[in-house]
Amino acid sequence: METDIEKLIYVLMDGAEDQGSSVERIAEGVVSAARSAGAERLSVLVPDYTNEIRERCAGRLGGAIDRLSSVFECWVPALDSRGAIEEALSPLAGEVWGYLVTESTLAECPHAVGDGERVPGITQWGINDKPKGVALDDFYREWAVHSKLSFDLHPTRQSYIRNAIVRRLTNSAPAYLGIVLERFPRLEDFVDESIYFGDPSVVREMIQHVPAFYDFATAMTGGLSEYRWS
Repeated sequence: METDIEKLIYVLMDGAEDQGSSVERIAEGVVSAARSAGAERLSVLVPDYTNEIRERCAGRLGGAIDRLSSVFECWVPALDSRGAIEEALSPLAGEVWGYLVTESTLAECPHAVGDGERVPGITQWGINDKPKGVALDDFYREWAVHSKLSFDLHPTRQSYIRNAIVRRLTNSAPAYLGIVLERFPRLEDFVDESIYFGDPSVVREMIQHVPAFYDFATAMTGGLSEYRWS
């Protein structure tokens, strides 16, 4: 019988180190602290392609992505044990935004890698709130509508994971509702709009629909590399 576990996502903002160093320090300190707390299925995402993405297709970047240092995800038996994880993360960033989430896997990632290895491709990562005029029930309904539409919108996308935020875990964490990860097989699939987007009619439908659930003013999005541990 499987043990019920909870998913935690930590967004590290304003880190002082380069991306490679950030991954190394998380691998050295945070992964061991998380495992001591019973964590499994750990991952670190870093925005190491931001400058190249900005040069090739600035539209793939949004919000305060330049402040993003890294993202740490893990599953724990109970969130009560998270103290050691947050203590290990705290020195790595100016702010640590912690969230408890529920994960919906609409398309599973096809890649399996060894501990600490980079997952092939690039992940479009985003965090967003709802527009102020949209009711909460309407937000969740329209988010689900968009999720279905997105499969036609991005024909080369390999996986799609939707995280609904249940509650904030750290005092500095802003109020957001969703965190989404969409994996593309190559950077080219992400920055070349002729590949990234599918049927133009679907693109038009998407543009009309997004304001029904997505707050552009506070959202943040970019392309990240992902590293995993079992």
